[in-house]
Amino acid sequence: ISNDEIDKYEEAIKDFNKAIELDPKDAIAYNKRGLSKEKLGLNSDAEKDFKKAKELGYEDYSIKKVWFFLNAGFLIILFFLQKIVLFIKSKI
Repeated sequence: ISNDEIDKYEEAIKDFNKAIELDPKDAIAYNKRGLSKEKLGLNSDAEKDFKKAKELGYEDYSIKKVWFFLNAGFLIILFFLQKIVLFIKSKI
């Protein structure tokens, strides 16, 4: 378990600083450090980390997953609406 997972954000920032020191191209460390800073209200510093993470190729896949499931849900709803319309038309 890492410090950011147990709400020890100051310690997490120190951990991510060390990770970035060891690998300055670690996009995930920049992103996670940004999330920890954000939790502490250090929003401008967090934005700098998010920007750096993105420059290094980090992509937030959770947003893509949400978008995928929203699209899939929408298609399922359309499918059932079409079936309902066809059922109603067959009864008229």
